[in-house]
Amino acid sequence: MSPFVNAKLVMSCSLAPCHIHDAKKGLEEQLNLMLMKYCEPVEGVVLAFDGIKLLNPYGHIINETPYIHVKVATEALVFRPKAGMTLSANVNKVGSSHIGLLLAGVFNVSIAAADMPKGYAHSYSDDAWINEDGATIALESEVSFTVVRVHVAHGVISIEGSMRGSKKKRKSIEPAAVAPVLVAEKKAKKSKKIKTEAVVEAEPQPKAKKSKKLAVQPEEDELPKLKKPSKLKKENPDAPVAPLKSKKSKKPTA
Repeated sequence: MSPFVNAKLVMSCSLAPCHIHDAKKGLEEQLNLMLMKYCEPVEGVVLAFDGIKLLNPYGHIINETPYIHVKVATEALVFRPKAGMTLSANVNKVGSSHIGLLLAGVFNVSIAAADMPKGYAHSYSDDAWINEDGATIALESEVSFTVVRVHVAHGVISIEGSMRGSKKKRKSIEPAAVAPVLVAEKKAKKSKKIKTEAVVEAEPQPKAKKSKKLAVQPEEDELPKLKKPSKLKKENPDAPVAPLKSKKSKKPTA
């Protein structure tokens, strides 16, 4: 599978007043600014354009801007590498931690030491990676690799590759394959926690010794009932109660 594909690109362009007499030239100048940059609508780097067409013969002027906005469609040659592709590139840098490749003389590829073929070791004296059979990976060597990841930053892409054959079938590299596994593990952990909490709640809790004391407490706190004096009887409930007079003690006679 080739990373170079043809894609249809539809976009809006702003035509300057100086290009009204030659609209095609003005549109080509704008589209040329997109060359060798990552374009999200086509999911790759635009390498060339062919056949620019106006989708509407009339343009639009928005507010006070002098530019004429038109919608165009064109066929674009796009470099669109994807994970799992097997590509070839030339070595342009050799190091103990990784090697650098140049794909199509333009795009950078990095292969870490952990992704180098088995049996290869870095040699400082030879400035190359050498295996037991004497095969070397040095500057200007053409090697094949498998695309692992594609990084995009500010319109520039860089490729992370691997030269180990086992990584072609490994799906754990893709973030989309890792996510379901992590979600399944989290759900399993949550279900275990719920089961353990249910078991703990089902176990009978021992009665506290303080419950007996609480049962007796109300009897101790009860107030004694006061008896009403038998002498105080009210015939009329609304009449005021007369105060009690104390009995005078008799004076002793002389």
